[in-house]
Parts: sequence; structure tokens; C-alpha cells
Amino acid sequence: MRFFVTQTFENRAYRAFSKARARLTPKFDQLKEVFGALHLEGEQFDDIMVTFVDQSSPYYHEVKNHDRIYQVEVAVPDMSFKPAEDDALLIKIAAQLREVVSRAPVKESTRTELLRQFSMWESSIRQQSIRPV
Repeated sequence: MRFFVTQTFENRAYRAFSKARARLTPKFDQLKEVFGALHLEGEQFDDIMVTFVDQSSPYYHEVKNHDRIYQVEVAVPDMSFKPAEDDALLIKIAAQLREVVSRAPVKESTRTELLRQFSMWESSIRQQSIRPV
């Protein structure tokens, strides 16, 4: 299974978020690794794609497609996107990603496994955010 984090903006004011997301790419790559070994047998989709869009929060929109991808659009977190705030941004993004995993249209046993895998990644980013510099 693959887990993608993308973005689509009409408003150039979100350029700072794009830069922040680029800085956080290694963390999202770790998330891909965590989910990489999972196989969703008997489910409607094989992959999850979360796209951040320039909408007001709260915004959650499931995009219907036929590509066996569970695609969801969510609002960009409401905060500044300065490098010093990357840890806080990552925690906010993690909360939104957890909501996507929790709401995915899967069997309860699959949801439990998805959340277990997600929790491993989430724990690692929370541990890193509390380390002294």
C-alpha cells in the first residue's frame, strides 16, 4: 500500500506551505515506508492519497475515482509555515492524516491495522519534536 501526501493550490499565498511540505518530505517518506508493507486484501482501494487544498478549515472531501485510490482533500492547517514551526506543523498534519485513516471506508480489522501502523509513525514524529536542539 502506498500513502501519498500532495497539495493543489489556486492561491499563491500558500507558497510558504509548499516550502514547508518540501522541508518535511523525509517525514512523509517515513510514512510511506510504514505503510509500504501493508496489503489491503478485499478492500475497495490499494492506496491512500491526501491532498492539501486552499480551503477554509474544517474541510474534508472524498474524491470519487475508479483508480483504487482513496483520495481525500483536506484544508491546509491554519498557521504560519516558518521553518522554526515545522514540528508544530507536522503534528497538525499528522492529526489530519489520522482523521483520513480513521474515516477510510475499510473493514474494522483493516482500520485497526492501518491505525496501528500510523501510530508507529506518529509516535516517532512526536518523539523527535520533543528532543532538545
